[in-house]
Amino acid sequence: MAEHEYQLTGDGCAFPGESLITALDEFVSTERYSSRRDQILRKIKNQPFRVDLVFHSAERTYGYTSDDRFRGGLTVLAAIKDTSHLVSLQMPSASNDQLASAAHATPLSVTLIVTKWNSVSEAFLALFALDVPHQGVDQEQPVDAPPSPTADVAASRESDLPEDTPAPDYPVSPPPEPSPDDSSPPRAKQSPPP
Repeated sequence: MAEHEYQLTGDGCAFPGESLITALDEFVSTERYSSRRDQILRKIKNQPFRVDLVFHSAERTYGYTSDDRFRGGLTVLAAIKDTSHLVSLQMPSASNDQLASAAHATPLSVTLIVTKWNSVSEAFLALFALDVPHQGVDQEQPVDAPPSPTADVAASRESDLPEDTPAPDYPVSPPPEPSPDDSSPPRAKQSPPP
């Protein structure tokens, strides 16, 4: 498994999507051959961003993969929600079933890293950011899945109970067992606090 040298927020998480949108807005408003475009991409390099996308299509990923989990995966063409920014996003193979059945305009919440600009397709090339810590988000789910019905029922029942009532024992699924490949924790460096 590849080690990732991410620059994270002071809280050790991915940056908000609004920060990426601001950088990409500046990128597209800058002259085509300006060195400022390179500066913008260098500034956000290795910074994972949590963004909402609108799915357009998916096709098999060809070429070099930076991590074995991308082998046999799909590349998604999507727009960042509420913008005109297109992203060509390389996804890990674990998300293939979900992506293969996704319809046009399906919303996707992902964490990604923009790697470069493709002037031919007019899309930002990006990788799904593997092993990034999130506040309350399971990174093993490359595309957010809806919560299980059991969890929804249990949560609604618990909210109806008085505060002094002991919590009942509802069936809760145990966390998935780590795969043998996931034996070492990822290394991520944090950005210094502002």
